[in-house]
Amino acid sequence: MRRIIKKISIIISIIILIIIGLYHFRYGKSQKYFSEDGQYSFYSKRNIYDISLINAPGDGDTNGGTIYVFDEIEKKVIYQFESSWLRADMEASGFSSYNNGAFNCKSGHWFNLPRPIKE
Repeated sequence: MRRIIKKISIIISIIILIIIGLYHFRYGKSQKYFSEDGQYSFYSKRNIYDISLINAPGDGDTNGGTIYVFDEIEKKVIYQFESSWLRADMEASGFSSYNNGAFNCKSGHWFNLPRPIKE
């Protein structure tokens, strides 16, 4: 009896770890969008968990994921944030020379950039 309970608890633990892993794993990389001067870019990665969900027709690219703002000079990610509507946020995101350079997104994320954008 103890062996059965032990095997069941191991199986349940493995299933829970797989679900947690799928939820946090990011899939693929979208096209990079660059600032006017090429110093910065942003791209997205989709959640593997959201890809496995069944969507309504015409609703294919509205899953969640992470949007990354990348510094092309220092070669590192400077900001990242979660998005529940990845396609809409990517289409409405962009760089601005306002306030010496900023990144803004439809979902309300606004980040000041380390260096000003050259026009």
